[in-house]
Amino acid sequence: MNTANLRILVVGENSTACTNLSEFLHVLGIVNVDIGEYNNAVFDCFNANTADSKPYDFMFLHWPLPTLNGLMLLRSFKDYELQRPKRIVLITHYELDNMFSQLQGLGVTDVLVRPILPQMIWKILAAPPKLLAIPTNAGLDANLRKTGVSGMRVLLIEDKPADRALISKALQQFAVKVDVAIGGSEGVGELAQHSSDYYTLVLISLEVLKSENYRTVKKLREELKYTELPIIMLVAKHAMGVLRRGIDLTINCYLLKPPNNDEVWELLSMYYLSNLVWSVNKNAQKSDNASIKLPVIPGLDLSQGLLNCGDDHELYLALLLSFYNEHNGIIANLSKAFATCNWQEIARLAHTLKGLANMLGMPYVSPLAKDLEHEARLENQGAFDMLPNLLDEVEPILAELDRFYNVAK
Repeated sequence: MNTANLRILVVGENSTACTNLSEFLHVLGIVNVDIGEYNNAVFDCFNANTADSKPYDFMFLHWPLPTLNGLMLLRSFKDYELQRPKRIVLITHYELDNMFSQLQGLGVTDVLVRPILPQMIWKILAAPPKLLAIPTNAGLDANLRKTGVSGMRVLLIEDKPADRALISKALQQFAVKVDVAIGGSEGVGELAQHSSDYYTLVLISLEVLKSENYRTVKKLREELKYTELPIIMLVAKHAMGVLRRGIDLTINCYLLKPPNNDEVWELLSMYYLSNLVWSVNKNAQKSDNASIKLPVIPGLDLSQGLLNCGDDHELYLALLLSFYNEHNGIIANLSKAFATCNWQEIARLAHTLKGLANMLGMPYVSPLAKDLEHEARLENQGAFDMLPNLLDEVEPILAELDRFYNVAK
């Protein structure tokens, strides 16, 4: 397969995870890889009105549950004049079998479940384009259509009486419990009366760029307990500027006014299923995490490493063990490569070390490895002076990991 001409965009909120995936793609020989942070500028990546614009061949989109950041972007491809990538690949921590019907409707073609290996990416790149295959056991959507998403609670914050009535009616036909607030202040008061997970999502009108409701969203996002509460904005179709403002406020998605029943259902079912999958996996993960001991080592940022692994302690420990097994001999390998001036091998070892150190949370190792790789590719003699500093950071971590795993035995 010729990958030289592929154009790929990696989109996500976690810059480290995006960079790691970009590095994997470069290893596979793909040169044209862009990284798009999930903010208002991401819409510019799909501007179909420029003379030289071409659609991306692939978009890899990080897909966190239960907030589904990225859903706004996927929906906007059909509602606004944006150039849809030829293939859309979601990256997630959980199996999404029960959501495949909804994802296919959004144009998703592939799903990658972490941890991601280069061969998994290569398999997707090499496969012919096709719609996302819906597993035979993914029948939950059909059942939901019959029973409604009963038990789902939604807080509707809407100033206009006519819109309140229309949207409430659209929600209630799917057996959703709807609480209504007139304005942001009343909405905050309604939220304060319940636990942070009482509502599955909040619908809030944001048609006017300067409004009380914008201040309400900003206030909610500043409170830790509401960071994972999905907030959906109600907008008019022409209001692209509102979408841009909303994405910077970390609003998760939008619903066009007046509401279309199919779009209301799509939104409700996505978040209903997302919350279901997330709750089951999160509870199981908490139970597993409690029994797993992690090493506390200077130079190893556990919080960053766990963030990259979706707070999955078992996965993080497995990746750490892989790093230990594969790089325990890196000192000897690097020394051997330097002794023979094997610049290609030095660059390869430094590149691999850089990516793993980034993923595992080694903030001092990763930039040193990056600099060494750069100098080695230029065959610059200055690389010899950089090796001691890198080894000074790597050796103590490997020594502590050696103690950790030997004690564990």
